[in-house]
Amino acid sequence: MALVSEGLAWPHTPFGAGKTPACGYDWSLLSRQINAASLELFGVLPPKEYDQELIYDYIFHGFGNGLNDANNLPLNGKKKVAIGFFEVANLDHDLVNYLDQFDLIVAGSTWNKNILLRHGLSRVVRVLQGVDTAVFNPIPVPRLIHASVVIFSGGKLEIRKGQDIVIQAFKKLLAICPDALLIASWCNESASLSSISMSPYVSGAPAKGDADSIGNWLESQGVPRRNFVVPGILNSAQLASLLKQADLAVFPNRCEGGTNLVAMEAIACGIPTVLSANSGHLDLMCLGCPGVLPLPSKHPLSLPLSDYENFRAWGESDPDYLLGIFVEFLESRLQLRNSHVQENFEILDALSWRFSFKTLFSVLESLSPS
Repeated sequence: MALVSEGLAWPHTPFGAGKTPACGYDWSLLSRQINAASLELFGVLPPKEYDQELIYDYIFHGFGNGLNDANNLPLNGKKKVAIGFFEVANLDHDLVNYLDQFDLIVAGSTWNKNILLRHGLSRVVRVLQGVDTAVFNPIPVPRLIHASVVIFSGGKLEIRKGQDIVIQAFKKLLAICPDALLIASWCNESASLSSISMSPYVSGAPAKGDADSIGNWLESQGVPRRNFVVPGILNSAQLASLLKQADLAVFPNRCEGGTNLVAMEAIACGIPTVLSANSGHLDLMCLGCPGVLPLPSKHPLSLPLSDYENFRAWGESDPDYLLGIFVEFLESRLQLRNSHVQENFEILDALSWRFSFKTLFSVLESLSPS
C-alpha cells in the first residue's frame, strides 16, 4: 500500500497513470510528471511492507475482472473505496462479496456501474477517468509524417481492442488510397496478445508483443511495410506528438470497461476519432466531444470465446462500415478537423484528470471519516 497524500492510500502498482486512477494533479503530483514518477512513487511501500497498524482516513483498492493478490491486503481505513474497470458481464461471487465490504464502489463507466448494480451492489457511483491536458491538447506540432491520410490506432493488440477490424478496413482502403499510412501503436506484453488469432479477419498472432514482431505480423497479414509504422512503448509526451501526426484516430473496440484512455487522449488532441458504440465508449460519446464519429456495434459476438455468456454484451463492428467512414473522411477531413479546434479547447477541462478528481472528491465528501 502506498501513501500518496496525508490520509489517503492506494495499492502498490507497477503501472503509470494510465492504469492508476489514483494519480492526478490534485494528489500533489504534477500530472505531467506522473508517468515518470509513478514507479518511484508506488515503489516506496510495496504490499509486503504494508504496515497493518496504520489506519488511513480513506483507503482505495483497485479491482478488475476478478480478485488478485492486491485484493488480499487489509482494508485499514475509516472509509473504504473500491475503484474498478472490468470487461465481463458476470462477476464472480467472491468478487461481489469482496466489494460488498466497501463504503463506496467507483465504476469507470455507466456500463460497469449497471453491471455492479445488477449484482446487488448498491453503493456504486460512476466517475470517468481523465487525461493529462497539459500534454494532450489541440496545440499543434510540426507535421513530420506526410501521406494522403494518416490513421492512428492505439491500444494493446488483442481481440477486445478490435485491431483486426482496423486491419481489414485499412487493407481495403489501400485500393482507394495507396499511400495511406497506419500508425499501429499496439505493443502488448501480456498473455492477451494471442487472443487476436480468434478473429476471422487475421491469421495467427505475433510471436511477441514488441514493435518488430507486430510489424512482421502486420506485413504477413497483407499490409505493405511502407503503409504502416509500429512505435514501441511511448511516454505521454511522445504519444501526444505522435497522435497529432494523424488525420484520424480509430477505436473499433469490442469492449471497454472505462472510457478508453487512449481514445480520450486522441479527442483531447483535437483528432477526429472513430468510436465503436458499445460499453464504456458510450459515456465518452455522450460527453458531446467534437469530432467523434460513431461506429455501430451489433450483438452478439461471432467469436469463439470461452465462457461466452461473460462476453455476450461485447459489440462487433463491421470492417466495411469502417471503410465507409474512412472514405467519407477523405472527402471532408480538413473541414472536420479545423472546425473543431476551438471547441476542443472549450471542452478540454471535462476530459482532464482535474475534473475527474474534482468529481471523485465531491463524492468522497459524503463519506467523511468519523
